[in-house]
Amino acid sequence: MKRWGLLGVQLAVTVGLLAYLFSRDAFRADIGDVLASARPGWLLAAVLGAGAVNALCWVRWWLCLRILGLEVSLGRSLRFYAIGLFASLFLLGPLGGDAVRIGLLWRDGHAKPAAAMSVMVDRVSGLVALILGTAGLTAFRLEWFAQDTLSLRLVQGLWVYLAGATVALIVSLVVSRLDWAQRLPARLPGREHLIGLTEGWARVSRHGGLALVAVGLSIVSLVIYYGVFAVCTTAFRAEIAWDDVLAVMPVVDTAAALPVSVAGLGLREALFEVMLERLAGVPPATSVLVSLGGFVSMSVWCAAGAFGLMGYRGDRAGAPVKLSELGADV
Repeated sequence: MKRWGLLGVQLAVTVGLLAYLFSRDAFRADIGDVLASARPGWLLAAVLGAGAVNALCWVRWWLCLRILGLEVSLGRSLRFYAIGLFASLFLLGPLGGDAVRIGLLWRDGHAKPAAAMSVMVDRVSGLVALILGTAGLTAFRLEWFAQDTLSLRLVQGLWVYLAGATVALIVSLVVSRLDWAQRLPARLPGREHLIGLTEGWARVSRHGGLALVAVGLSIVSLVIYYGVFAVCTTAFRAEIAWDDVLAVMPVVDTAAALPVSVAGLGLREALFEVMLERLAGVPPATSVLVSLGGFVSMSVWCAAGAFGLMGYRGDRAGAPVKLSELGADV
């Protein structure tokens, strides 16, 4: 019930923001002209770039499975990843897709804590890439962001958020190294989860080489993902340099990942409009179409993930698998 309540709030926010953006007369008048002048070849390039992002993320997750000792073939991991992508379209975004991946691994005979840990390690490797990428992309453009007070405050808010995430990662690693979780009181809520987390980190530390490769894949995929939106600026003839787009992407992408709207829709477009217009003078209609172009490019591959369901029988009794049941299992 809580899940559906959250989805209702997200839908309301998404519809409200998009309705506001498209309700302006000048915006609607401009958006037709921008669409008419779009470059299809560059839009295709954006879709292909989004495919490369998902391919790298799939291989990264497979490496995380290996790190945790989960024997899943490359092909089967691709099927699970594809199904999770498809589920992310309508099950609370990436978190819903993660839950489905965990459920699929469990139905495949793997322990649920280990399955959950594989997704968590996968996400943490992405978080490390985000921290490093944000430091590199925003710190050197601070004077540019300082041109607009709101944009600067958004960047500073992102730094605070990622600083907290960095501290949390360091603390969890220290707890794992010193094995403090085992000393926690038996009645402490979530104690088993904390123990599982420390055991997971212990495995990661024993496979440092694979973990570094996973982080490396995360960095490359993050740069290409940001590049998808930069390509969309060229597709819609936005007069803005690609490095400016890359600089604002950490702010926009992190905010869009918050569970505020459905898949970040509406919020992402609003932030793109505000930041690109104030910092680079990009017209609102162009900024919103750039954002939607990047989102659609990624969503094409999410929809293609439905092919992973074709002929799949993952239930232990051989029955068809329902995505809603997988999400509820986790």
